[in-house]
Amino acid sequence: MDEARTQQTTGTARRRSPLLVAAAAVVALGLAGCGGDDGPAGGTATSLTPADARGADTTVKDAVRELAESVETCFKGSGDYALCTTNRQLGATTASLTPARPRAGEATITRATRTGYRILMVSLSGTRFALTRQGSSVIRSCAVKTPLGRSGGGCTGNGW
Repeated sequence: MDEARTQQTTGTARRRSPLLVAAAAVVALGLAGCGGDDGPAGGTATSLTPADARGADTTVKDAVRELAESVETCFKGSGDYALCTTNRQLGATTASLTPARPRAGEATITRATRTGYRILMVSLSGTRFALTRQGSSVIRSCAVKTPLGRSGGGCTGNGW
């Protein structure tokens, strides 16, 4: 008998049902995912250590840069930034694009026209990072949305 599928109960072996094990795993995963949706995924801004907040902010800034590169590559083929705003149009990116207001870990591309666009992405720290291109001008801005009112990842003077 397969030892991984048996357990000893008062001296007798009992076979575990694979279906029962799978059902228990689904229930456990479902319960682990329960909780409020008000805070950022993976923790709240107040529960992050300063080092974690810096890491989260750095990751988001890198993702915004990568997303901007994807938009620019798409633009070279289309000639219109408005045609470069969805996952399908951009191809594979590390950012999770949403057409609505982004939450922690998500990004959106707004204000897309023939000559420019704006990428907005929210860090797990709550800080919002944006990259806006209009013509040849590129502006990187940020807004600290943490309860502590400060960013650990380089949002200084509303820029990054």
